[in-house]
Amino acid sequence: VPPHPQHRPAPSHAAPTSSVANNSSLFFPASAPAAPLYSPMTQLWDSVRAEPFNLGSWQRLLSGSHATHDLLEIRGAYRAFLKVFPTSATHWKALVEVELAHRQYQEVEAIFQKVLLKLPEIELWKLYLVYIKVVHTPAAETTPAGPAMDEALHAMNLAIETAYEFVLKHV
Repeated sequence: VPPHPQHRPAPSHAAPTSSVANNSSLFFPASAPAAPLYSPMTQLWDSVRAEPFNLGSWQRLLSGSHATHDLLEIRGAYRAFLKVFPTSATHWKALVEVELAHRQYQEVEAIFQKVLLKLPEIELWKLYLVYIKVVHTPAAETTPAGPAMDEALHAMNLAIETAYEFVLKHV
């Protein structure tokens, strides 16, 4: 049973920081009421709140969030983790993959804008190219025919070429 929505970490669009001076406010709003049921996810959140630098607790929380199949739960767990460990390219990549799987392209774009130039991780850059191909490749059912198709393919190729040039410039 997923925790009550008020017990999820507040979404944060601010740049990640590693400041964990007040652990409880890092994950939950100060005015959050007690959970009606003590769910497994609540236990996992309590564990990372108690020891924010315990990677084992975080891994169990991230795994537990994936087991819920709840995008908001998964996203909240990754965002909380990345507040504590903002340079973990592996986890930024995992979050992008979750967002891509759910076709949350605005979220993917925001993540890339936030971290791509800050973290020199080749796997993030490779994923960026995958993302560009996904968003610029027309779906078969919407692909135009004739001259319109030529224009669509030219635009797609130009976008992909521009992305590759961008990557080569920064890697």
